[in-house]
Amino acid sequence: MFDVCETAGCRRQLLLRHFGETSEPCGNCDNCLHPPERFDATEDVQKLLSCVYRVGQSFAASYVINVLRGKDDDWIRCNVHHTLSTFAIGAKRSDKDWRAIVPPVHRPGAARQRHRQPPGTAAHPAARAVLKGEQHVMLRTLKREKSATQVPQKANGCAPSAKSGCGRRSNNGAANAPARQRPRLHHLRRQNPAKHRPNAA
Repeated sequence: MFDVCETAGCRRQLLLRHFGETSEPCGNCDNCLHPPERFDATEDVQKLLSCVYRVGQSFAASYVINVLRGKDDDWIRCNVHHTLSTFAIGAKRSDKDWRAIVPPVHRPGAARQRHRQPPGTAAHPAARAVLKGEQHVMLRTLKREKSATQVPQKANGCAPSAKSGCGRRSNNGAANAPARQRPRLHHLRRQNPAKHRPNAA
């Protein structure tokens, strides 16, 4: 069900493939009617599959990602995988990017999660075509962090500062009141000066 929700291709094709059937794109699902933005991830998938092969196809996807990103990890050094040619070749991508690339690669059959002993990520025979460049892999555009796409919003009122003393309650209520309330405050002061006189410091 997760694959059906996350796929960038025809959803009907994916459902039929689950039952061993094949078909052309239906032209009626949301992805067919409004294709999502995709990018050519062939090079990234080649790096991933190559690393899966070189670590022996017996480690979890998280471990493969750590090798790809060149993480200085005791477990990686114990396995001498820091000496592999694929070590740190994917350092330009974040851990979140790689975790977003792995599930779609499992779906087309280039890689699979192995549940027998020993468990781990293994390359599917179909991965050979991707590694040779005979098959291209198009994936949904990776989502960016919200903090990288959103502009920080200014807080209501002024920010606390040592110079202005903002953040502490001021004795001058009219000066700190919203603009629409200031005329009313000045009017009340003229009517009862003693009651609305600012307190002495």
